[in-house]
Amino acid sequence: MKDASILFALLGQDADTPSTPWAPPTASDPPPGTSTGESVTWPNLIGDDTTLSVRPIDFTSIATIRLSKTGGDASTFQDAVVLASNRQNAYLYSIGRSQATATPNDRVTISVEPGEYTEPVSTLLPPFLSVVASDPTPGKTSIHYGLEVTGGLYWEGVDVVNPDTIPSFDPKYCFHVYAGSTMTFTRCTMTNKATKAGGYPTPIGMDGEQGATLLLHRVTLLSGGYTNLHGWGLGAWSASKPGMTVIFNECSFKGGSFYYDSLNDSTKDELWVQNCTGRAVGLGGKSTTAHVAGSTLDTPPTVVSVRENMAGVLGTLDSRSDWPVPHGGLSASDRAKYGV
Repeated sequence: MKDASILFALLGQDADTPSTPWAPPTASDPPPGTSTGESVTWPNLIGDDTTLSVRPIDFTSIATIRLSKTGGDASTFQDAVVLASNRQNAYLYSIGRSQATATPNDRVTISVEPGEYTEPVSTLLPPFLSVVASDPTPGKTSIHYGLEVTGGLYWEGVDVVNPDTIPSFDPKYCFHVYAGSTMTFTRCTMTNKATKAGGYPTPIGMDGEQGATLLLHRVTLLSGGYTNLHGWGLGAWSASKPGMTVIFNECSFKGGSFYYDSLNDSTKDELWVQNCTGRAVGLGGKSTTAHVAGSTLDTPPTVVSVRENMAGVLGTLDSRSDWPVPHGGLSASDRAKYGV
């Protein structure tokens, strides 16, 4: 296939169909936005300064896809993800790069209008994707299928249910996270109802990455007994490099443990549980640290030699509350990495 045909294919167009030539934006161009040229419109929020602080508004969205039950650029979340990924791929291809080299400046956005989106999703979400409910009213917008997500994800205001109609092992959770650049979930609920799924009823699982940051802010976890978040063990990690950072802030998990396991005793991973309500805190790895403050837990956090029911800290425990806010959607280490 010729280069031009590849680019048109990524954009969902026929190379033989006359159209306006596409060109990558210059520094003076406005963000391309959707097919109508719109840029990101962030919903107004009152009383949630943390979400306002962590939104990735410092970076241009090279494409904004409007997901709507009535009109828009896509009517299913699957189609919106494919379109967003294709737009990102086409842009990066045009400047001699690939999604493997995506940075915060290559972010794409899906703006989700109210409704229940129940169609299956088979596509891994692209890197540096923002998914934002256009209406911030809790409970008005939801996706009913478990999702596989990768680095740089920003997720706001869209509830996720892994439904009981899932017939197989995957998707295992509401979100199966492959950690990379800073990932943020805010102002949403997660419910895993898929009894045949490999992770039922756990709401979220993560394969960690050294130096990565995961933030859950004002997330309500509505199923399961713990969060299945973990590192990779020393086979792929180095004790001399920064550890993983996992943050729960103002989260609710009735009957559940805010849980992370480094899978080794050398990396200096950190678990922050701040102003949360739940059953317990669980942390694996003797070089790890749990910072627990302002939280109401059925089982008070303690340092233990053996965890029981995903509760107890194998490393160090303190009550620090100065958790590292990833301003603009990036941790301090990611800002240094990308030079922003």
